[in-house]
Amino acid sequence: MFQKTALGLLIVSWLLFNQFVHAQKNASNKPNIVIIFTDDHRFDAVGALGNGQVKTPNLDKLIKGGTTFTNAYIQGANSGAVCAPSRAQLLTGRGVFELPDGNGHYFPESMMSFPTAFKNAGYFTFITGKSHNGPEASMRGFMGGATLFGLSNGYYVPHFRMPYQDFREDGTYDEEHLYFMAGDHQEIHLEPDSNLEHMGPHSSEIFAKSAVDFLESYNKEEPFLLYVPFHAPHDTRNAPKKYHEMYAPETIALPPNYMAMHPFDNGDLYIRDEKLAPYPRTERDTKYQLADYYAIITHLDDQIGKVLQALEDKNMTKNTIIVFATDSGLGMGSHGLFGKQNLYEDGGIHVPIVFNGPGIPKNETRKDLCYTYDIFPTLCELTGIEVPFSVTGISLAKSIEDPTNPMIRKELYFGYRHTQRALRDERYKLIEYQVGGKRNTQLFDLQNDPYETADLSQKPEFNETLSFLRERLKKNRTEGLKWEDAFWEQF
Repeated sequence: MFQKTALGLLIVSWLLFNQFVHAQKNASNKPNIVIIFTDDHRFDAVGALGNGQVKTPNLDKLIKGGTTFTNAYIQGANSGAVCAPSRAQLLTGRGVFELPDGNGHYFPESMMSFPTAFKNAGYFTFITGKSHNGPEASMRGFMGGATLFGLSNGYYVPHFRMPYQDFREDGTYDEEHLYFMAGDHQEIHLEPDSNLEHMGPHSSEIFAKSAVDFLESYNKEEPFLLYVPFHAPHDTRNAPKKYHEMYAPETIALPPNYMAMHPFDNGDLYIRDEKLAPYPRTERDTKYQLADYYAIITHLDDQIGKVLQALEDKNMTKNTIIVFATDSGLGMGSHGLFGKQNLYEDGGIHVPIVFNGPGIPKNETRKDLCYTYDIFPTLCELTGIEVPFSVTGISLAKSIEDPTNPMIRKELYFGYRHTQRALRDERYKLIEYQVGGKRNTQLFDLQNDPYETADLSQKPEFNETLSFLRERLKKNRTEGLKWEDAFWEQF
C-alpha cells in the first residue's frame, strides 16, 4: 500500500514538474505585461479623453499608441471604500455580485487571481503600489514586490508620509514590517497625526521608482507581469509645488453637471468623501479642489512616463502589452458629489481601459460595453493563456483586433450597496434608488447627454423606454445575496 501511494505521489510530482517546465518553455516567447492602475481617476481627467484642462502627455501618448475602450466601467461596490471591490474585480476577473459580500476585502483561492494565472503560465509576477484586499488575497500569485501600501495597518494620509512594506516570502505583513521612505522621523505610528514629522518622496514617485528599478534590473528568461497600482490621485490631493502652480483655480472650468447639492438623498451624502467639501458646494471651493486634482494627476502622469521610458531604454516596448485603467471615477462637484459612492458616469463607475502593445491597433477606440474585470481574460487571450474556470469576465481581444466584430454585451448592470442599482444599454441609462423607504428614479440619454444633466424619467414620451429598462434591471438581479436582496425587497 505504501509503495503504491509513494509511486502515485512521484507520478503526480513528475506531472506537475513537467507542466511547470512546459509552461516555462512556452512562456519564453510571450509578451511582457505592465498593468498601470490609478485611484479615483475620472474618465475625463485624462487629456486625450477629457476636457483638455488637465495635462497628461504620457497617458495621451499611451492612448494614441493603443486602443481605448470608451464604454468601460467598474460594476459597483458594496462598500464606501470602492477601491477594495474594484481591485478585487480586476484581480479575479469576476463581477462585484460574484465576490464574497461584494466588498472585496477577501476572496477565496477558488477565485484565481491574474497574478496566479500568469505565474502558473511561466511569468514572473511583481507588484509595487497600493493593495486593498487583505494581505493574503492581495499578494496571492505575486513572486516579488516592493514599496507596498495598504496591505495591513495602513492609513490614508498625505502622499508624502505614507508607510510601506516590501514583499515577504512568508506572507506576513504586520505593523513591525512598516517603514517610511527617507525623512528624519522613522518611527511608525498607526495614528496618522502622530507621523506629522515625517516628510518623504511622494507615493507616485516611490511606486514609479520601484517599477523602474524592477525593469532596469530584470534579467530573467521568462516574461514578466508588472502590476503598478498607484494611490494617486486619491485624496489628499497634494503634489510637489510646481505641479500646483500649473493650475490657477480661477481658470478652472467647472464640470458641465456641477451642482451645489445632490437633488435627493442617495444613501451616502454624508460619507467621508463627501465631507471633503462644504455643504452646499461652492464654485470657489470646487475650482480649488479641481486644481489640486489636476495637479496630482499631472504629477502622476510624469511618474508613469518614467516607467514607460524605462521600458524603452531596455528595448522592451515592442514585446510588452501595457494596460491602463482606473479603479473608479470621482464626483469632484458633478451632481453635487465629491466621492465615488454613486452610479453616475463621471462621478463613480465610468473608467478608461487602454491596451497598448504588439499587434494592438494604434490611436483607435472601441465602444463595446465592458467592465474592468474583462481585462483579466483579455490578457489571457492576447498571450495565449487559458482563461481560468473561475473567471466570468469576457475577453475583449476580438474587439481589439477588429472593430467590426459584434459587441460582446448589449447592456451592463451596476450596484452600489443596498441603495442604488443601474442598467445601461447602448444609449440609455436607468438608475434606481431605495433610501430609507423612499424611491427615486433617473433616466438619461447618454448619447445626447453624456454628463447626465437631463432626467427623462418623468417625461411621458419615455415611458416605454423606462418600462423596458426596468424589466431588464430586474432580469439582472442576483438572488440570494444579502445586499442585493436588501435593495430588491424595497423595490
